[in-house]
Amino acid sequence: MDKTLGQKLRRLREKKEWTQKHAAKVFGITNAALSNYERGERTPDPDMLKKFAEVYGVSIDFLVGKRENTIDEMLNENVIIKESELKYINYLIGEDAVNIIKDIGKLNAKEKELLHLFLLGLKAYREINNKK
Repeated sequence: MDKTLGQKLRRLREKKEWTQKHAAKVFGITNAALSNYERGERTPDPDMLKKFAEVYGVSIDFLVGKRENTIDEMLNENVIIKESELKYINYLIGEDAVNIIKDIGKLNAKEKELLHLFLLGLKAYREINNKK
């Protein structure tokens, strides 16, 4: 897991499959400045942190390590799903289903139980139909 601000910034940029040059243009800074942020040689000012958080879809607290990560932030940090992969998943199951998956961390205990039962039922249904 990435610990430093620079490591997080690099991972978030890579998740979007952006080059440093492209990301620097998006943020309105030089490639050298972004490189310095990602290597931990410079610290962005509060306005730049806000831009990073907004564009990358995370909180400033996440970037600077002030609180626990949300599921979305952990996905972002660990680069589990890249933008191109997310587009393919969206194609396979639809945007509504992708949005539901992103919100799984917000489910209460009853909703988690219902989701678990649904998935068990879906698995059983597929097993029955695959035997035919």
